[in-house]
Amino acid sequence: IARNASIPDGRLDELVLAEPDALALLGRAVERFHLSARVARRLLRVARTIADLSGARTTPREAVAEALSLRQPR
Repeated sequence: IARNASIPDGRLDELVLAEPDALALLGRAVERFHLSARVARRLLRVARTIADLSGARTTPREAVAEALSLRQPR
């Protein structure tokens, strides 16, 4: 897979390696802001890119928080 944006939905958990507290933060954001599953998957891909840029093996809570901060409100 050349880009995180190309990660198939079926392999997202396997390749993103989100930490439990990162998933908890994403879950709270989904509930609070009524985010769709599509948006949640996109946020995980962006968080994985952020984690890659910092050299992290897993996707930490901080990467999810940063991905959420980059989201443009509609």
